[in-house]
Amino acid sequence: MSNLQETLEGEIALTILFYHKGDSSIARGIDEIQIRSSNGEISDFLINVISGQAVESFWLQNGEMVPADLGKEVSRISGIHELKRVDIVSVCSGMLSDLEQGQLSDLLGSEVRELQKLAAGASIVVEDHRVYFPEYGNFGDPKSFLVGDANSRLVVLPLDKARDRAVNQEISFQDLELFASHVSMEILSVAGLWKAQEGTALERISQLPVGNDDQSIQIVRSFARTATTSLSELDHVTDSFFSGNLPVPVSKIPAPNPYYLVNYAAEKIHHRNFRLRAQRSPDFGKKIEGMELMKRIIGRMWKDFRSIPRILRHGLSSRLKKDIDHVAQEMVGKNSWLQVIQKDENSQNFTIDDDEIETAVNSINSLIEKPENAVVWGDEWSLVLQNTLGVIDGSEEARAIRESAGDERWVAVELDALTPQYSSDIQVVANSLGVTNPSIEGQSEVLEQVEGQSEVSEPVEDQSEGSEPVEESVDQTNYRLRAPVESEPNLIKLITGRFTNETETAKQRFKELMERIQKLKIPEGNENEIASKVIRTLFASSFFIFLISLFVFSPLHDLFHNDVGQIVRLRLFFLITGPVLLPIMALFAPRDPQKRQVFHVVGFVSIVMLTALGVAFADLLASAKSKWVGAIIVLAVIVFVVIKVIQLFLRGRSENVADNNIAVRICSIVIPIYLLIVIVFTVNNNYYHPRVLPFDKLLNGEIALDEGDWETAKNIANDLTSAGYDTASAAEIGDTQSAANLIDAARKIQNLPQSIEEKVTEAYFKYTGDYFSENQQWFYISFIFALALFLASGAYVSRERQREENAFNDWEAQFRWLTEEAKLTARDLQLIQNYQNQWVGTGLVLARLIRHPHGIPVDGGYLGEINASTPSQAQKLQVISLVPTEIGIDAFRQNANSKISEPGWLTTQYRSMVREFQSGQTNQNSGLSDVTALLPENDPYPVSLDNALDGNASGQRWPFCYQVYSGRFDEKLRETAISKLTEALLQTYLEHPNSYVTSSGVENNDDLSKAFSDVLATEQQLWVPAVFGTDVAVNFQGSQNFSTNVWWPKDLLSQPELDATDWNSLHNAKTSSSATSIFTQVIRVDLSESLVLSSLMPDPTIQQINETGITSSHDNSNVDDSSFPDIG
Repeated sequence: MSNLQETLEGEIALTILFYHKGDSSIARGIDEIQIRSSNGEISDFLINVISGQAVESFWLQNGEMVPADLGKEVSRISGIHELKRVDIVSVCSGMLSDLEQGQLSDLLGSEVRELQKLAAGASIVVEDHRVYFPEYGNFGDPKSFLVGDANSRLVVLPLDKARDRAVNQEISFQDLELFASHVSMEILSVAGLWKAQEGTALERISQLPVGNDDQSIQIVRSFARTATTSLSELDHVTDSFFSGNLPVPVSKIPAPNPYYLVNYAAEKIHHRNFRLRAQRSPDFGKKIEGMELMKRIIGRMWKDFRSIPRILRHGLSSRLKKDIDHVAQEMVGKNSWLQVIQKDENSQNFTIDDDEIETAVNSINSLIEKPENAVVWGDEWSLVLQNTLGVIDGSEEARAIRESAGDERWVAVELDALTPQYSSDIQVVANSLGVTNPSIEGQSEVLEQVEGQSEVSEPVEDQSEGSEPVEESVDQTNYRLRAPVESEPNLIKLITGRFTNETETAKQRFKELMERIQKLKIPEGNENEIASKVIRTLFASSFFIFLISLFVFSPLHDLFHNDVGQIVRLRLFFLITGPVLLPIMALFAPRDPQKRQVFHVVGFVSIVMLTALGVAFADLLASAKSKWVGAIIVLAVIVFVVIKVIQLFLRGRSENVADNNIAVRICSIVIPIYLLIVIVFTVNNNYYHPRVLPFDKLLNGEIALDEGDWETAKNIANDLTSAGYDTASAAEIGDTQSAANLIDAARKIQNLPQSIEEKVTEAYFKYTGDYFSENQQWFYISFIFALALFLASGAYVSRERQREENAFNDWEAQFRWLTEEAKLTARDLQLIQNYQNQWVGTGLVLARLIRHPHGIPVDGGYLGEINASTPSQAQKLQVISLVPTEIGIDAFRQNANSKISEPGWLTTQYRSMVREFQSGQTNQNSGLSDVTALLPENDPYPVSLDNALDGNASGQRWPFCYQVYSGRFDEKLRETAISKLTEALLQTYLEHPNSYVTSSGVENNDDLSKAFSDVLATEQQLWVPAVFGTDVAVNFQGSQNFSTNVWWPKDLLSQPELDATDWNSLHNAKTSSSATSIFTQVIRVDLSESLVLSSLMPDPTIQQINETGITSSHDNSNVDDSSFPDIG
C-alpha cells in the first residue's frame, strides 16, 4: 500500500479514525469523505465504528470500505513501511448523547493504550486526538468525550465562509448537507488526509494538563482550494492513443517490413527447450573391427568348445527361437503397451492410426514410475513472454532479437502482423491461430454472418455497479459455419505454428517407431537336421581318429603289450563282438510286432550260440591263414549298419518304430567304442605286423652281429620246450613279443650271462628299431587329419552360431532400441503437447492484449466515468477547474506519447493483469498467497486442449486466460493507461505554466495563483466565543488569536511572499492525481491558543435562568450583536 500519509518530515504516517455509530451527523460526513476517496483526492486510512461495546474496523481505499483487523493492519503496515507516526483521531458531534460519548471515550482509551503498548520499542509515535463538532450557538456538553489522557482536544468552529473577509454562515445540525460537508472538510484538513498534504497540523499541537478536572482545548477551522482537471478536457486527444496500430515506443522506429521481423522473431522466441529432442543414434548394425572383433571370435570359439558334449549328444540345434521368445516375453512383460500395436501374423497392414497412438502413449505414460508435469526448470516461459512482447514494446529483454533481425530500434506495431482478428470466443481465436479443438468435429470452421455485415459483438460492460462484462445478444441463426480464410502470418500464429509443428513431428516420430516395431522381422534359425547329424558325425570322427593316432602311432603304443596269446585274444574278440551284434540285429527286425518279437528271440539265441562257438573253437581259428577273419567280420558289420541306417533315414521317421530308434541310438554309441577297441588292439599286435623278424640273425654267434645263428636259436628253443614255450611256432610266425619272451625265458631258466642278455636286447632294438620313430609320420598325419576335421567342424558350428547370434543380437538391439526410443518419444510427445497447450493459453492472452492493450472500451469510451473533485456544500472548500490551452494540448500530446509508450509498456500491461489475477486468486483461497506464487505463464499444470478450449481447465494459466477474455481486467488495463495519461497531463501543467487557464466560477476566469491566494491570511485572525452561545460569550476569558498553517503546492506554483511571523507557517503541498484527474490544493488550518474546556461551557446561573423561561440559549434575538466584534 503506497497511498499513505506523510509527516512534515516526509516520513510515513497513518491515521485511524473513530466515531460512534449513533452520531448521524458524523456518519454523513464520513459518507462524503468516502466519495472523495473514490475520486482519489485523499490518502487511505482506517475507520473504526463504535457501537455499544463493539468496534468494527475498515480500510477506506478508493472509496471502498474494506473490513479489516485494526491490530493486524497496523502491524502489517509497519512491517512493510517505515511507519513513524500513528494519529488516532476520534470525532464527535454535539448531537451524541452523554452515554454514547462515554462509550466512545472508554473504548477509544483502551484502543489507544493497546496500540501504544504494542508499538513500544518500535520508535512509532502513537497519539490520541479528539475533535468535537458543536453547532452554531450551542456548545453542548462534551465533557464525557473530551476527557482522559488525549494528546489534543480540538473544537471545530461551527462557521462557514469562503475567505477571511467574507461573512460567516452559521452551521447547525438542522442543515444536514452543510453540516456533513463541514465535518468532512474539517476532518480531512485537520487530520492531514488530503493527498496533497505533507504532514498535519496535529504534529504541532502540544496541550498541557490544567488540573482541577478541567481539560486543555483548542479551537480549529480550515479552508481549502482544489484545482482540478480531467482527461475529459482532452477526450479528442486521448482517443487517438486507443485506436489504430500500436504506439511506437520512445526511441524506437517501426520495422520497415514488420512481417520479416515477426517471422524472424518467432523462430527465436520458440525456445529450444520446447523443441523435440534429437533422436538417439541406433546402437545396432555397427561394424565390429580390431580387438573387439578378435575378442568376439575367441569368445565364440570358447563357447562352442564348451558346447561340444551337447553337440555330440543332440547335434547342432538352434537356440534362436528360444532366445527370441525369452526376450520378447521379457520386453512385453515390462512394456504392456506393446500389445496395443500387435497385429495378426498374416496381416500386411502396418499403419498406426491416431487412436492407437493415443492409446499407446497413454499406456506408456501410465507405466512411468514418476510422472512429471510439463515443467521447464529455467526461465523459458518468461523469456517467451518477454521476447514476444519485447518485439512490440521495445523492451530491453528482446533487444538481442531485434538487433540480430537488423536494428535493435525496430519494433512491430502493425496489428495485422501481430495477431489475428479479435473474437470474444477463445475457440474462434484459437482456430485462427491454427489450433483446433479435438472434441469438436469440423473445428476448422468458424462463424460467418450470412445476413448483415455487422461484426461479432465485443463485450460491453454493464454500467450497473459490480456487474461483469456481458455481450450484446447476437442472433445465432444469422451465422453459419465456413472454412476460415487463410490470413497473413502474424507473430502469435507463427509462434503457435512452431509449437504445433513440434507436436506433429513428435507424433510422426512415435508413429514411425511403432510401425518399425510392427515390421521388425524375427530372424529364423538354421534347423537343418542332416547338417546337424553330419556335424555330430564329423566331431565324433575327429575324436575317433585322434584316439587311434594316440594309441597306435604314439609312444602310448607300449601300453598295449602282446602278453596275451593269439587264442585268448580271439576269444576276447568273440565275447566283445557278440553284445555289439544285438542292437545291430534290432535294426533288421520286421515292422510287424509279432514277427519282430520272434525275430528278436531267434536273433538273440543265434548271436549267443555263434559267440559261444567262436570262444570254444578259437584255437582252430588261430592260424596264419585265418588271421584276417576278424577284420572281415568287423568290416561287414559296419557296412550292414551303415546301409541299414541309410535305409531308415530314406524311409522317413514316420515309418520308424521305437525299437529302431533305440537301436540306432545304441549303435551310435556302442559301435564307435567297439571299433576303437578292436582297431587299437589289432593294430598294436605283431601278429598283424607286416615285418617278419629274421631270428637266424638274432641268435647267431656273438648275438651282437648283424645276422643271428638260427640253429642256436632253434636249439635253445628245443631246450626250453619243457618250460611250455611254443618257440617253434613263435619263430616261424616271427612273433617279436614271443621272441622277446623266449630270450627272457632263456635267461631265467638257463642263467644266460648278462652280457648275452644285453647283446640280445641291443640286437633286438637294432633290428626292430624305436616304434615311435618308425611310425612318427603316421602319427602326425592322423593327428593333423583329426585336428583338421575337428577344426572344420568347429568352424562350421562357430559360423552357424555366430550367424544366429548376430541375427539375434541385431534383432534384440533393434527391438530394445525401438522400444526404449518409443517410450522416450511418448514421453516427449506428451511434454511437447503440454507445451503446445500451455502456449495456446498464453498465446490467446497475448492475442487479446495486443489487439486491446487498454481493454475493450465501455459505453463511456476508454475514459469511462470521470472522477473529478466533487463540489462541497461548504464555502470553505472551493473547487477550481483547470482548462488546457492549445499550448498545453500540444505539450500533453508529447508527454502522453512518452508516458503511454515507454519501452516495455505492453509488458507492464500484462503484468498488471497478472497482479490483479493473483490478488483475486489469493482472496478466493482465503489469503493463501502461496497458491498464486506461480505466474500464469509459468504454470506447468497439464491440461488437455479440448478441456482448455471448452473452458474447463484448471491451474493458473488457463483460468487466467478465461478471465482475460471475460473482460475482468479491462478496467485495470484502462486504469493503467489512463493513469499514464493523467501523469502526462500533470507533467504538462507542472512544466508549462501557460498550459492551462482557471475558472473558479461560471464567468470568472482567473489566475490559479490568485485564486489560491484567497486562502492566505494577510493578518492574524481571531475567533469569537459568541459562536458557541451568548452565555459562553458572557463568561469567556482567554485568547482569541489563531495561528495559521498553510500547505502550498510549490511544485506547481511559486511560493507566495508572506511576512515571517510566529503565527503563520507555510508547508509543502504536492500536486496529485487520480485515475483520470489532477488535483492540486492549498490547505489552511487555523489553531487557537490553548484554552480550558470550562471556559466554553455554559454558566450554570444563566442555564438556570434559561430553564425558568427568561431567555434561551438558542434564542439570541434580544442580544445586540453589535456589542461583539467581527466573529469572522
